[in-house]
Amino acid sequence: MIIRPNPLEPFRPLYELPKGTWMVVNMGGRGSGKSRESSKWGNLEVTVKGKRIVILRDEKSTIADSILNEIKNRFTELDEKANGLYSRAFQVNQYDITHIESKKKVLFTKGFRASSNEKQANLKSLSDVDIAIIEEFEDITDEFAFNKFADGVRNEGSIIFINSNIPDMNHWFIRRYYDLDDTEFDGYYKLRPKTIEGVVFLFSTYETNPHLPKHIKAKYKAYGDSSSPFYDQHYYLTQILGYCSSGRKGQIFKNWKRICNEEFTQLPYKSYFGLDFGWSESPMALVETKQHNGRIYARQLIYERYLDLKQLGIKLIELGFTANDLIVADSAEPKTINKLRNGWTAHELTPDEVSKYPQLLRGFYVVGASKGPDSVTNGINKVKEFELYLTEESTDWWLEYVNYCWAVDKNGNATDTPKEGNDHLMDALRYVLTAKGRLYD
Repeated sequence: MIIRPNPLEPFRPLYELPKGTWMVVNMGGRGSGKSRESSKWGNLEVTVKGKRIVILRDEKSTIADSILNEIKNRFTELDEKANGLYSRAFQVNQYDITHIESKKKVLFTKGFRASSNEKQANLKSLSDVDIAIIEEFEDITDEFAFNKFADGVRNEGSIIFINSNIPDMNHWFIRRYYDLDDTEFDGYYKLRPKTIEGVVFLFSTYETNPHLPKHIKAKYKAYGDSSSPFYDQHYYLTQILGYCSSGRKGQIFKNWKRICNEEFTQLPYKSYFGLDFGWSESPMALVETKQHNGRIYARQLIYERYLDLKQLGIKLIELGFTANDLIVADSAEPKTINKLRNGWTAHELTPDEVSKYPQLLRGFYVVGASKGPDSVTNGINKVKEFELYLTEESTDWWLEYVNYCWAVDKNGNATDTPKEGNDHLMDALRYVLTAKGRLYD
């Protein structure tokens, strides 16, 4: 019997997966058909292609309400079209589907955690599956557990299929597999998949589902209509349109553009550097900037905790710094700046350090940033004067970018003071840009 799945347009790649595909990421908004289409695909993989599938959720006790029911429904529909052919070959049970002749479970369920009281379920049996479907992936917050699981799916040609609503931007999976593009809404972003070999990304919304009833579509639209009694902007943007949320409002900088590190290094402009000292729990942040025609090109060089001053000096040498490279640093640390500028004595270094890092004896070109009552606000305004390009590889800085927001008062209104905690690279950028005209042209 010839099976024609007739998938909705966003799901056609499921039936044309490139050779070497090891992961499929299926995300989108409500009403997009993603559960039905993925269950249809999974059912065909089991009954027609003879694949073995496991369905997982964070906690096994919730799996009864998962895509398992969708697959069982698709099985019934397929069996009816085939006049009972598949029910004669497969037995559908509460939590699995079994091949009657071999008595082998061709579809079964697991949980990353067997119950709310257990940290992790036994996932050892997953080495003999062809497809692992993970439902409600946004609940999988343990990156280590996922890595361990993924490394255990080892059949030739096996696929990890991720079915999920959109997690917020702090979820480890978003940081690993997506870049974020700004939208007109503060704190909400469109997901842009990174180019990763072997990973196929699917995205769909209710607008791509022609079978959704008109009254449901109208209700979905109403969530985004401020004049409607159903208005709920957060729900509309995240659950309906599939935007990624930071959970924060008042993002300070917007519309930064991405360039790759190779493009940055090839720019023929002089580099100027900003340094924010970070002691104890705060990271030390060093940024490099190049400036031309109203544009700033930037990248992070250092973002590291527990780095002492000598270790910083050694890192500067390893990065190729000379006595001519201007570093504008946090002027709240004058003694630290003087030490970096004047260098170490031979008695403060080991013979090996003197031999290997002679620049430590000479010091570096470090100058304190200009500070005053309004220096933070003035610095932010200075940054906003430029069109800014940040390297894709500056991952910590991109995270600061989306988290760098105005603090709010007791009434929830934005102030003119940035919220602390996501500002180390941002501070370093302010230091170097506000020195323009004072220390360099």
